[in-house]
Amino acid sequence: MNNLRRIIISPVVLLAFTALLNGCSPRITRISISSQPGRQADFGLLLHRIVTDDRINTAELIRSRVLLDRYLSFVSTTGPSSSPEQFPDAKHRLAYLINCHNAMMLRGLIALAENGSFPEKISSSLDREFAFVIDGISRTAADVKTNVTTLAEADWRVHLALYNCRMDGPPLPKYVFVGNTIDAQLDQTARDALKSEQVVKIDHGENKRLLLWRGLFEIRRQLISDYERRLHTSGATMLNVLLEWSDRFQRETLNSAVGYPIEVIPVDNRVNAKRLSMP
Repeated sequence: MNNLRRIIISPVVLLAFTALLNGCSPRITRISISSQPGRQADFGLLLHRIVTDDRINTAELIRSRVLLDRYLSFVSTTGPSSSPEQFPDAKHRLAYLINCHNAMMLRGLIALAENGSFPEKISSSLDREFAFVIDGISRTAADVKTNVTTLAEADWRVHLALYNCRMDGPPLPKYVFVGNTIDAQLDQTARDALKSEQVVKIDHGENKRLLLWRGLFEIRRQLISDYERRLHTSGATMLNVLLEWSDRFQRETLNSAVGYPIEVIPVDNRVNAKRLSMP
């Protein structure tokens, strides 16, 4: 009778093997921020400097890196768990998490820069590649995104507030989210994002289509249901939703796509940058 040999595989090896089978790497780089603690205003000043229309100025992002690092140092020890008195309700917590997510994505983008230049394209898993201490806990931007969507529940607007650094996705909001005004800010963010061709695009070519960013396409039924509930109607389409959130000029453009099938905007991994290299 053959002897049976017992093979013991360590959890670390098993995790690595599973990740390889899934086509991804288990490696997460921890970024330690060595900076004097800052404040929320540092992030606001950074956004003011780097956001240009639907793009970011990567050269200015590098020049203003100290502001980003100071803000990340600030949120590493300040948050709903570390200082609950500063975050009295869900709106304040939600604003905090959205700001943290976007700051983490920008800092991850900086970490990819080599020899003074950003890569032309980035991985769709950038939000899982780097970890930061946020509110006393090591987290990735993907972790924080999960926290945001859980806290926001059915509020689809938050999907348009989370920046992915890519050309296929919502532009970076130009302001820091604040608990007391977050509802109005999310409204403005949704309107701005839905104007961007990175989120909604009309193809009048041979294959006439109304194209949506994948993140929006995946929640389109939720948006339609929300529209029908609020307006006490039925049989609504995604175009009805978009028209509600549009200004007069954009409505004229969208009306040219009546009857067009809804499809997904093709993947575009290019960095959402005004400039890809630093001077």
